[in-house]
Amino acid sequence: MNKQKATYRHWLSEKISPDLQQQTQRLLHAKDIKHVRLMADAHLANDVCVGCVLATTHLIYPAAVGGDIGCGMLSIPFNMEASFIQGKHVNKIFTALMKYIPVVKQKNFYSFDTSHQLSSSKLQKIANSDGRLQLGTLGRGNHFLELQSCTETGQLWLMIHTGSRAMGPAIRDYHLDQSHTKSAGLKYLDVNSQTGQAYLHDMQWAREYAYSNRELILKNCQNIFKKQFSVSVDKTQMIHCDHNHIERLSVNNQSLIIHRKGACSVKKGGVCYYSRKYGE
Repeated sequence: MNKQKATYRHWLSEKISPDLQQQTQRLLHAKDIKHVRLMADAHLANDVCVGCVLATTHLIYPAAVGGDIGCGMLSIPFNMEASFIQGKHVNKIFTALMKYIPVVKQKNFYSFDTSHQLSSSKLQKIANSDGRLQLGTLGRGNHFLELQSCTETGQLWLMIHTGSRAMGPAIRDYHLDQSHTKSAGLKYLDVNSQTGQAYLHDMQWAREYAYSNRELILKNCQNIFKKQFSVSVDKTQMIHCDHNHIERLSVNNQSLIIHRKGACSVKKGGVCYYSRKYGE
C-alpha cells in the first residue's frame, strides 16, 4: 500500500456514509494511486464506488472502470415539438420501441465492425455470439430510453443510457483473471506489461462497441418516428459521451492514467449530458 496518501477531493452534498468512506480510504492508500475524486452522486458499488475518478502513473485498476465499459449517454432532438405527442400516439410509440429495441437480446445476429480483434480467442468467441445478439439492446438495471421535452424550446429530445452489455463484464473478468498482484485488495495490471496493454486494447474495443450500441438504438428510434410522424433528428445537436473508461492525460506536466467510473470527461470547450432524474 502507499505510504503517502493520494490527494482527495469530493463534491458530495451529504455526509459521506461509513461504507463509502471505507471504500474511499482503501483507494487513497492503494499502490500508485496519486489522486482520487468523488463526484456529487458517488455511491457504493463493487470494489470501487460509482462516481469516482482516480489517477495513477503506471498501474491499471480494472475495478475502477467497472464491468459496463463504455457505458454512456446519447441525447438528440427530433425536429418536432414534444407537445405534438398526444395520448393516441403513446401506445403506438411504446409498442414500436418494445419491438425494435429489445431489453436483452435481438432475434437475429447483428454485425459489428471494428478496426481490431479482441486480445483473446475466448473473448472473441463471446463477441461473435452474445456481442452480436446484444448489439442494439438496452439492458436492465439503471439503463433507460426516455423521450423528453426541452424546457426552453418545447422540442422533443431522445435520451439513451446504456453500455457494452455482456461484453464489458466479460472483458473485465478476463483481465482480472490475468492479474496476480493486488494492492488494498484490488487487482492491478502494469501499463507497460503485455497484460496491461491487452486490457487497454480490449477496453477500447468495448468503448467502440458501446458507442455502436447506442447509435443502433438511435437508428431504430429514427425509423419509428419517421414512420409515425415523418420527422428526423437534428444530428448537429447530438451529445454522445461515455463515463466508464481509462484515458491518458497530461496534468501539470505529468502523464497520468485517468480511471473513470460513472464520471464523464468534460474538457475545455466540450459538452456532456447528464440526467438529473436518474442521477447520472
